This record gives sequence, C-alpha cells and structure tokens, in this order.
Amino acid sequence: PADDPNVIEIPEFYARINQLHKESPIFKQIWTQYKNTTSLGKDRTKGPQGKMTIGEFDKFKRFGLDEMANSTSNSQGKINQAKEIRKLKNELMQMVFSNPKGGAEYKQAVNTFSGDAALDDAFKLGQTILKDKDYTPGRIRSLVNGMADDERTYLKLGMAQGIMDRI
Repeated sequence: PADDPNVIEIPEFYARINQLHKESPIFKQIWTQYKNTTSLGKDRTKGPQGKMTIGEFDKFKRFGLDEMANSTSNSQGKINQAKEIRKLKNELMQMVFSNPKGGAEYKQAVNTFSGDAALDDAFKLGQTILKDKDYTPGRIRSLVNGMADDERTYLKLGMAQGIMDRI
C-alpha cells in the first residue's frame, strides 16, 4: 500500500486535516456529513495504513467541500461561510498537488476539468457578477484566482451573456 501512487504521503496534510476537524465547525460538519453519506463509510474514508488516497480526497472535495460551498454561496448571508470553505479546499488541494506520487497528475486533471457543477456555477456567477455590488474588483480577482482554466472560460461566457441580457 505504501507504493500506491495515489496515497497522500504528506504529514502536513494529515496534521492540517486533524487541526481543521478540531478548530473549524464548518469543516467538521462537512467531514462528518460526507463520511455518513458516501459509500466509503466510516472505516474507508482513509486509504491504506490510515492514509487517504488522492481519489478519496477528490471525492471529499467534490461531494463534500464543493457541494457545501455551492449551497451556502447561493444562500443570502452565508457568503463568508462559502468563502471559508473554498479557502480550506484550495489550501488542501495545494498540499495534495505537491504529493510526490500522483500530485502533479491530479493538479493537471483538476485544471483540465473542474466538473459540470463547477462550470455551471461559474457561468451563473458570470451572468450576475456585474450586477451585484458585493463583488468588488478584489473579490472578483480572488474568485478568479481560485478557478481552474475551464471555470474561468465559463465565467467569461456568463459575463458576456449577462451583458447581452442587459442590452
């Protein structure tokens, strides 16, 4: 199992997961909800020898962190919570990207394809971003910096559609 190219071998990653579980109620809620609602079950959320695989992390990212961030970003008054979730997700992803085995490939895959839900969200955000005064240039820059290439493309398409809708 230690030779599995998908096992995350970064001690700082596990230290951060444990710290977040203790200190962040949002992270703990997402982690618990994810574990209880996936086929991985309580005993399989960590890979061989108590370590998580990149595939398991990706499922947690998509079905835990992304879903919670998307559902809270659509709720009035929960924008800061969504921002915190995305910040945690990006921090953990950067650690996984640096995994000696499989990290670079995972980063390339994430940048190549973000998933239909993320693309749809980016398009919808683009349609409304110019109308919403909460989106300052700094906030937009921060959002764009956290997006994969294809998400940026869909954001631009949504912005173009939003402009066309206003004309």
